[in-house]
This record gives sequence, structure tokens and C-alpha cells, in this order.
Amino acid sequence: MPTGSGHWITPERREAIYRRDGYLCAYCGRDLSLEPASRRSLDHLEAGHTDHRNENLVTCCLGCNGGKCDADWRTHRNAEEIDVLRKRPVRLHRSKKKDHGDLAAKLALRRQMLASYHGDGAPFRVLDACQGAGTIWGALRVDFPAARVTGLDRKAKAGRLRMDSVRLLASGRWDFDVIDVDTYGSPWRHWEALLATARRPVLVFLTHGQAGVPAASNVPREVSAAMGLDGLRRLPPTLRNTVGTKFGASYVLVRGVRASAVAVTAACQTQSRRGHGLAVTRYYGLRLEPKG
Repeated sequence: MPTGSGHWITPERREAIYRRDGYLCAYCGRDLSLEPASRRSLDHLEAGHTDHRNENLVTCCLGCNGGKCDADWRTHRNAEEIDVLRKRPVRLHRSKKKDHGDLAAKLALRRQMLASYHGDGAPFRVLDACQGAGTIWGALRVDFPAARVTGLDRKAKAGRLRMDSVRLLASGRWDFDVIDVDTYGSPWRHWEALLATARRPVLVFLTHGQAGVPAASNVPREVSAAMGLDGLRRLPPTLRNTVGTKFGASYVLVRGVRASAVAVTAACQTQSRRGHGLAVTRYYGLRLEPKG
């Protein structure tokens, strides 16, 4: 029986279970990240729909949920994977600083790019530059088990290193195949450091923006310098911020590539509006390769 609606579970907890499962149907593996909410559901592993514990719930497409007919999940061909999946922790993101409101879009973008460049099953090295709780790559490693993830953040935590990822990239002493900068705010310091030292093909993911950013917020220093906005002292602050917010990201991306020793050979992006005006969060996926 589909459980796509009802009052037995909060929307926040439902979404947290979807995140735990990487927005994939536990039975057929269908990617539900871009499906509307009405096409996603949770399935009770044990029949009866009275045990609402997290470990008794898995993400399920409507087709598998309706066709399961209370069959014992232990007999399913994916029983071992389901058993591992259901025991993973479910994290409720209560902090306003955690921009995972569009986790589904982030995962869809990364899956698209990773399938194109690392879908052959060969091992590849990943730098998760702003790992946080490890939500994104915790989900992606279900689809790409060959990923070898190095997690960094400003605060030490089990499973990640305390290190300034900008300094690491600027040093040039890295050999990653994928660099993921899912930062809260601006990724352009990472971008500039990466362009200056990239000597090998690398897949890059950037998150730019945050939930609830006002249209008149301060433009990042890297964007202001690149566009020459610092010299326009007579320009009204609101207009300067609007120009920097609306056009800054594209300008920095194009200018950086032209001035570096790498070229973008593939790129895609998704975006999500947050509130009103120019407040947006953009997700970029880019493939960089050395010129010549």
C-alpha cells in the first residue's frame, strides 16, 4: 500500500528517509530525485503499516509499492542491499545553514555527470571539500561504489579531516578525479585555487548561494574583483549588488577558464529559487581538462 501521504509521519522525516536512500527506489533502483512528490512513497517493510520506525521504512516508487502486495521483503532479490540501507542513520536537518532543501537536484546533477565520466566501474578519487554530514556522497556511493571519498571540513569529525580545502587546492598537491565544493555561500575561492593548479582532467561540482539570501546581499570578493565592481564607488550599493548577484557567477566561470590552463569540455547546471527576487541557489557540474 503506497504511503505517499498521511499524518503518520512528518514531511521533514519523510524527506530525511528519502535522503538516506538517495531518492532511489529500494526495490527497482529507479531514480526518484526529479519526480514530483506525488510519485514518491515510503514502504513499510513489515506488513501492517503500524511500525513506523525508520528501519521499517524505505523509499519506493508507486509501481513497486503497489505491486509488492505485502510480500516478505527478505525474499526480494535486493534483500541484502535493503537490509543495509534501512539501518543507515536518518538525519533531520534542522539547521538553517544546511542547504539540502534541493538535495534531489544536487544528486540528479551529480549522477548525470558521474555516469558520463565514471560510469565504467573503475575506481576514482573524490575530494568532498565541504563534507558536513556527508549526505551527498553517502547517497552517491550507493550508485558509484568505486568512489574513494576524502572528506574535509573546518571542524574535525569521525570520517573526515579538519583541513582548509582552499589551501589544499592552491598547493597543487592533489590527485583527485572529482572535486565537490558544496559550500554554504560562495565557492569561488575554491574555483580560483582549482583553476590555478589543475594539471589533470577533473570533474567539478559547485554550489553557489544559500537558502534565504536577500537580493541586496554583499557580492563575494572574488566576484566583485573579477567584474571590477570595487572601482564603481558611485554606483548605488543596491544596483551593484544586483548586478553582481545576477551576472557574477557566469562572469567568474568564463573569465577563470579563459585565464587558466584548463578548458571546460562539458557543463550543466540546475537552480532553485529561494524566496523572492534574485535569491537563488545554483548547482554547477563542469568537466575541466588541461589545454594542449
